[in-house]
Amino acid sequence: MSFPITPFSPAEVSAAIARLKVRKKPGYDLISVKVLQELPSTAVVLLTTLYNSMPRLSYYPPLWKFAQIIMVPKPGKPTHEVTSYRPISLLPILSKIFEKLFLKRLRSDVDLSHKIPRYQFGFRPGHSPIQQGHPVVNKIVTSIEERTLCKAAFHDVAQAFDKVWHTGLVYKLKATLPGPYYLLLKSYLTDRYFQVRYNGTYSDCHEVKSGVPQSSVLGPLLYLLFTADMPTTYYTTIATFADDTALLAVHRDLAIASQRLQSHLILLHDWFVRWKFHVNPANSAHINFTTRHATCPPLFLHTTPIPAKDHVKYLGLHLDRKLTWRKQSKLSANTSTSNYEQCLGSWVDASNFPSQTNSSSTNVSSSPCGHTEFSCGDVRSPLTRKSFNASSTKSYAPLPTLPGVSPTSNCIQTLVYHSSQRRSADLPFSTTAA
Repeated sequence: MSFPITPFSPAEVSAAIARLKVRKKPGYDLISVKVLQELPSTAVVLLTTLYNSMPRLSYYPPLWKFAQIIMVPKPGKPTHEVTSYRPISLLPILSKIFEKLFLKRLRSDVDLSHKIPRYQFGFRPGHSPIQQGHPVVNKIVTSIEERTLCKAAFHDVAQAFDKVWHTGLVYKLKATLPGPYYLLLKSYLTDRYFQVRYNGTYSDCHEVKSGVPQSSVLGPLLYLLFTADMPTTYYTTIATFADDTALLAVHRDLAIASQRLQSHLILLHDWFVRWKFHVNPANSAHINFTTRHATCPPLFLHTTPIPAKDHVKYLGLHLDRKLTWRKQSKLSANTSTSNYEQCLGSWVDASNFPSQTNSSSTNVSSSPCGHTEFSCGDVRSPLTRKSFNASSTKSYAPLPTLPGVSPTSNCIQTLVYHSSQRRSADLPFSTTAA
């Protein structure tokens, strides 16, 4: 028998309301954050009483489960196609406040670290894509250094969050969470409805029959609990970040590595079918990480072959078969160049430089070592591709100067100095000027 959920206090409710961002959009009820933050203490006490009655009755109000969907057009897409719009779900803010309080109680009463597998890094405090990408890259680097072969498969689950099977999720919640939490979450998932709003026009109401609630607080946790029993093997490595899944198998023999990876894929396919997940093999990929010239044996998801590639992207990392980081370095260099150009363009186009009243302009300060330092804030005008003509009729603000250096040369030398400082900071050894 489980103990009841500890009641919420008015102080907790007031603190949760105070932490809300004012720019957060309200739901269909139009109750904004600004309205809630102006509530008197008596109204907060009444709201706390309402929140405490929900766990006691294991009942979630239907009006707080109603989502209004707004359609945001994607840039550069044709407006007459449905796929050119991104649906954004708006839930009542009062519901989100309760979800935050409920999640806080759940984390204090239940040790979720034992409910969620260690290889899952998505939507977890203290976890990030970098921390997930590090063990994957380390596994690949170790296999290349030891002259073994690392065969990897990367999955793409189609609409993972929107296709969560409600019946299966309720079944897993019953086996995972204490009774009071399970009963309230069961009411939270059932009888959910949505309505689409576009250009002042409203659609009919439709029932949500699958998926975790979009833009909700509890949605990510529900997805993690639903996928917590994903099958694993002792001869392969699995790494997941939300719905991004990577499987790796390392062995000196490529055939054995492929066999091990294929065995894990069979287990995963059976799991996907059982819990009604759809994986698109065409958007998945498999790759051999090795410096050898080896033929890549095929991999299958059920009966559909998974495409073999020489380059894959995982959590923002561009990985090629020899792990040369060429594409990643090229993209990073282009990003750095673009940032410097935008910084310089904002500095040249500033009408009053330096300005103490405009926070978006470039600020200049002198460092202890005697170099002038630039910090760019809100960059609004990128550097044009036209050549700069000093005799142009356009008036520019006077440039800051270092002793004995022209303004233009000073700007270039300053940018080169900061570029060299950044590059030297990334090197594993110290550098000295010649």
